[in-house]
Amino acid sequence: MAYGLQYDDIIKKETMMCAEKEPEALQILQKQEDKDMVSYARLWKTMEEKGVTQYELIHKYKISSSQLFRLRQNEYVSTRTIERFCNILDCGVRDVMEIVDDGTPMIF
Repeated sequence: MAYGLQYDDIIKKETMMCAEKEPEALQILQKQEDKDMVSYARLWKTMEEKGVTQYELIHKYKISSSQLFRLRQNEYVSTRTIERFCNILDCGVRDVMEIVDDGTPMIF
């Protein structure tokens, strides 16, 4: 099992345990799971501006197609992956991703 999946499972389990004590927290968590919190739309725009293609990312920079799929789906990726894109594109994190705030309170 991948490290990220284990971590996500632990966080969900701990959150569910807290939600048993506070049912309102469970409703907030369910709303959050339905919403994308991270958008990589800026990545695609930056790639276009820099003239870097997905083909080039896969074959020249050895970015896996599964990572690109995750990014297209606005799924979470590691900070190492974000760092690689920033280095490849010679840009900052804000040129690759953004946090989308839908106004829902976040549980930490």
